[in-house]
Amino acid sequence: MSHLTEQNRKDISSTLAHNKKCVKIANAIGCDPTTIAKEIKLNRIISKEARTKGNKILCKRLERFPYVCLACPHKYTSCTLTQLKYDARVAQKKYEFRLHETRKGINLTKEEYDSLNHQLKEGLLNKRSVYEIVKTSEIDISVPTVYRYISEKKMNITKMDLPYAVTYKKRKKINKKYDYPNNRVDRSNRSYLDYLSYRKVRLNEMTVQMDFLGSIKSDSKSILTLIIPELHFVFLAPQTLRGFRYPSKVKGDFL
Repeated sequence: MSHLTEQNRKDISSTLAHNKKCVKIANAIGCDPTTIAKEIKLNRIISKEARTKGNKILCKRLERFPYVCLACPHKYTSCTLTQLKYDARVAQKKYEFRLHETRKGINLTKEEYDSLNHQLKEGLLNKRSVYEIVKTSEIDISVPTVYRYISEKKMNITKMDLPYAVTYKKRKKINKKYDYPNNRVDRSNRSYLDYLSYRKVRLNEMTVQMDFLGSIKSDSKSILTLIIPELHFVFLAPQTLRGFRYPSKVKGDFL
């Protein structure tokens, strides 16, 4: 097991409260007993301050397993020293914080960092691309990582030193003819009952129902129908199949 999970830490906290031995906890989780001991000592926190201010002396019981006061018989009675506990939730947060902090910075030695800086400077002055510089370098690093280091200002060069960075610009987005905000609403799984519910709360709105009278496949024309139920009005218009692609023309004739 490489890393303890959040569930493992919950199991440790639960078994400590039942005064289980370190070996039994390790066997239940599937790891080495030293892993359990290091986990508890590393992530234990103060549960109760000492009654005497400035008294930082810890109980000698905390020097051996379980390293906390969860199952101590003197916890709620005669103990006046600082008490420690193991909280799975706090331990998980401390682990995630340490994991994040250890992955910060540059994953290079000082010699590799200085060499990469020098190669980038010399290569960019000779109008070579970052890709070409990295691929011909002996340093084990990827091209996206180099660009990320440059963006985060972790290298001695800036984006302005890159050959194409100042020439790139954001592309203009060309909107489609019928692309408008309301057209992006997800209308899947809607039924006729949804339409009736919509009409029930909007009694003063009139709706237009569009349909067509079908014909056989060999016919090039069909009859378009526009119905206004509130007025009991039906508009019929012969239309070619191409006309259905441009309903705005029919709407203009109708109005």
